Amino acid sequence: MQAFHLQRAENLIEMVDERLRSEVNPTEAITLMKVALLCTSVSPSHRPTMSEVVNMLEGRISIPNAIQQPTDFSEDLRFKAMRDIHQQRENHSLSTS
Repeated sequence: MQAFHLQRAENLIEMVDERLRSEVNPTEAITLMKVALLCTSVSPSHRPTMSEVVNMLEGRISIPNAIQQPTDFSEDLRFKAMRDIHQQRENHSLSTS
């Protein structure tokens, strides 16, 4: 989540370790982080394909400006399903004890 806040504040360079900042090309680092944020989207449909990633990193296509912040994980159906299964197992364990 911190990366999305820094991206919104246009300060992604803060994600680079202070000890390495003087050795890192800021433009390249920011490009890499923006692409990484796209690749970690909760929704697979919002993630770029590998060829799009390569093209973004090589500068052949532009990186979308609107990088979506992940939704609250409690709203994601996959996590809800896992939570429900866990709850059912706990209820079953309690009822058989």
